Amino acid sequence: MANRRRSKQAWRELIAQWRNSGLSAAEFCAREDVNINRFYKKRRDLGVESNFVAVRVSEQPLVLLVGDVSIKCTTSTSVAWLADLVQALRQ
Repeated sequence: MANRRRSKQAWRELIAQWRNSGLSAAEFCAREDVNINRFYKKRRDLGVESNFVAVRVSEQPLVLLVGDVSIKCTTSTSVAWLADLVQALRQ
């Protein structure tokens, strides 16, 4: 792994590249030869938002729109399955 110093701007650009890559953070860091722990620390230190959003659980089904696909979810929908499905639809 390369031991190079990056400016704050360089880290912001690297994080933006990761967001646009469609790769997981681990995949991106391996491809770019970046230490994954440093990547997460810099992302947190720079206040870069994560891809997570807060949701409120209700009895009403949640409808997610991914492109032109509509997914109706209930509270029994597996989060892991849903994450895999959304990732597959985004590709």
